[in-house]
Amino acid sequence: MEDANMYAPTVIKCFESIDEAVKHVAEHDGFIIGNDNNFAYRVKSIGLLK
Repeated sequence: MEDANMYAPTVIKCFESIDEAVKHVAEHDGFIIGNDNNFAYRVKSIGLLK
């Protein structure tokens, strides 16, 4: 059986640093809102894009 979370959407938000991103997510109880303000997503991981 496949994990349903495997197909969860990816949300990309730009922050100045990983620390800033972690702080933002922590201040919003583990959620981030999509750019269209229609959905909130629970953050499972944060990564640096180069």
